[in-house]
Amino acid sequence: MSWETLAYTDAGIELLMDAVSGKQLTITQAVGGSGLANAAVLHAQTDVTGERHALELLGIKSVEENGSAARRVKIRITGAEDTYTLHQIALFGRQTGAAEDTLLLLVQDDRGVEIPAASTDQEFEFVFTVVIAISRDAEISLNLSAEMQSLQLFVEERIQEHDLSPESHKDLRIAAAKMQADIDILQLKIATDVTANPFSVTFGSLDGLTVAGVWNADLARIEF
Repeated sequence: MSWETLAYTDAGIELLMDAVSGKQLTITQAVGGSGLANAAVLHAQTDVTGERHALELLGIKSVEENGSAARRVKIRITGAEDTYTLHQIALFGRQTGAAEDTLLLLVQDDRGVEIPAASTDQEFEFVFTVVIAISRDAEISLNLSAEMQSLQLFVEERIQEHDLSPESHKDLRIAAAKMQADIDILQLKIATDVTANPFSVTFGSLDGLTVAGVWNADLARIEF
């Protein structure tokens, strides 16, 4: 697989230039094509060649490409209804208020990738990245499906729950708490005006302890 043939369409270049000028451009869909076209005429295409297959937009990220601002779009290809060979991957976009989507760019590979039928290979997944080069910051966003938005929100919520849970990263939390306790002891020793012989006491070796607080065995301390 090379996927070295990339062409911006004439209409796509106009939309990108408008985006650079401040107009909002939304990438609305990714589409796969089973056919091939002459590289010299890709710029004039308005759709993919051959059978049309809907692909899944995963996300968009601002990056730097060869010293210039760019947008990196991730696309996922999974099993289709029937087996086919994917030769083209295309991105479509639309300006705010426009009635129809416009083909922005096409990436083509002469050899292609065989996409299996989902009924025979449910685990197949092919993630492809397209980088859209622009001259400076442009107003380009991604139109995710409701399903993908829900999935992103679900993942973000689970990550937040994990990070906030006192049971997550327990070893790190214990190590950080012990380090803080050591710092507190050092501050106490340094900042306290001691005129006699200094000493320190910990609860680490106590057993049969009865207190009104909660005994934290991991940190060897009583918490109130």
